[in-house]
Amino acid sequence: NVLKDFTFSIHSFEYIPDYYFAVIEKFEQDAGRNPGETSSEDLQKLLEFWQNMCQTN
Repeated sequence: NVLKDFTFSIHSFEYIPDYYFAVIEKFEQDAGRNPGETSSEDLQKLLEFWQNMCQTN
């Protein structure tokens, strides 16, 4: 499950594939944030955003 892998990678801070960063970048752009403003506090919102992206594609 991609979403589960994403959650694990964010929590473990081990190797995170480049496309995860692309999702974070898109999340920040859509929210009108500057790059790097997303933190671990945003994890739930980010996971929901990721899930919505997966469902629409």
